[in-house]
Amino acid sequence: MSIKRVCINLGLVLCLAGLIAWCVLTGKAYDIVLENTPTTVAGAEQPALEAVHVIIDKQEPVLMLEGDRIISTAIGVKHKIRIDVLDEDDKVLESRSHTYTIHDLGTPPTLNIPAVFAASKAEK
Repeated sequence: MSIKRVCINLGLVLCLAGLIAWCVLTGKAYDIVLENTPTTVAGAEQPALEAVHVIIDKQEPVLMLEGDRIISTAIGVKHKIRIDVLDEDDKVLESRSHTYTIHDLGTPPTLNIPAVFAASKAEK
């Protein structure tokens, strides 16, 4: 066998390994714990929000009330979360968005909704 053929075969194997790694990372589903509980952010107390819709990657909105803790599933590593604060008639008072990666969330992946809401910017 020539060195040229070995290099070509090695290159093809590396490309295939890269493709497999990309498919695993972008297609893996992660369970994320969403909690609407009071927390402290940068020394400031953030109370739980009364009623919010939480939307991860344009999936169906999840209604969370004060004190709720649920598990949601997200596919891939990078995600966008939108939090809509609702009034008593379920009308949206304020919306905020935040982008995060699974690796930012720790183990197990947990998002505290009041903390994300306080750290995110308002949508237009």
